[in-house]
Amino acid sequence: MEHFMQTVTVDTCIACKQPCSRGMAYVEKMKRPGAIGYGVPCILTKGKPGRMQRRRRRS
Repeated sequence: MEHFMQTVTVDTCIACKQPCSRGMAYVEKMKRPGAIGYGVPCILTKGKPGRMQRRRRRS
């Protein structure tokens, strides 16, 4: 089974109590003028796949 992580914005990374290297690199990237960000996968929000994903894999 695959695990899925939520995509978080720079505001979430700045407020995070357990900063990771991926998040901090994203924060540094977003500090540049004109930077456009779409978020970064957060390892702290890793969860198990939902029922729908499990059903699709079996069929």
